[in-house]
Amino acid sequence: GADLIANNIIPSQTGIVQFKGNGANLSTNGIVVMLNSNNLDGKIKWNTSLLYNFNRDKVTSYDVKQSSNLQTILNNVQNPLVGYPYYAVFSFPSAGLDDTGNPRGYLNSEVSKDYAKITTVFDSEQIKFHGSGSPKHFGSIINTLNYSGFELTFNIVYKFDYYFRREMVFSGGNYGVASALEFGLGDYEKRWQKPGDETTTKTPSLIYPNSAARTNFFQYSEDLVEKGDHIRLQDARLSYNLIKDKKKMAMLKGLNIFLYARNLGIIGTHNQLNIDPDSRTT
Repeated sequence: GADLIANNIIPSQTGIVQFKGNGANLSTNGIVVMLNSNNLDGKIKWNTSLLYNFNRDKVTSYDVKQSSNLQTILNNVQNPLVGYPYYAVFSFPSAGLDDTGNPRGYLNSEVSKDYAKITTVFDSEQIKFHGSGSPKHFGSIINTLNYSGFELTFNIVYKFDYYFRREMVFSGGNYGVASALEFGLGDYEKRWQKPGDETTTKTPSLIYPNSAARTNFFQYSEDLVEKGDHIRLQDARLSYNLIKDKKKMAMLKGLNIFLYARNLGIIGTHNQLNIDPDSRTT
């Protein structure tokens, strides 16, 4: 893709500092494969459809830069980094908790708790690139079984080779609740509470007053990034054909009753916390 719509720099003498217009390039390639099979064709009929997609993209030209590493992690899709996927997942490298429950990161390759500098410096070499935020391999397997007027169809979807950031996680300084959702923050019970806890948990200690820089560092550290690979039973449909003799019911081509269920649950997931990557919360 060439000359895609993007933010563009422009001399300030024009009265603005940037404009949205044609000015970015993106390289994309992939494949799509669909296979259909008739597994049984007797009294019991069984058909399977397999859909496989592979997609890979890379930003090859983009002029506007982010103002800090935190903004790169937060808003990469607004001003993406050249050489990475458009939906790229970045994070602050983590050095774990110290013996008082404070999260630690790295600044110029040295372990540091200077959260303000870690988050405000702009140097892509000091943040970690995990991979794409959208699946590179994805598709579905649809099975359909027919027997004596009954038809059962179930759809299994899969998404592989991508990452997501856990959301709504306790960060160590959640005071002054802004919304009812914050009452449900996960991992509060896993927070650091006494010396030695740093060996068994990644969740920082509760502090007062809150430090916004400390919170930002932890919320966007690698400790909250998980691999999104999973397989899901997406939906199922059971139907019954009430018209078996079409000659006697010439006015009706078909009449069915059915039950349908959607999003029936995760069959398997890569992350050990059993988080649904589509919800991203604990």
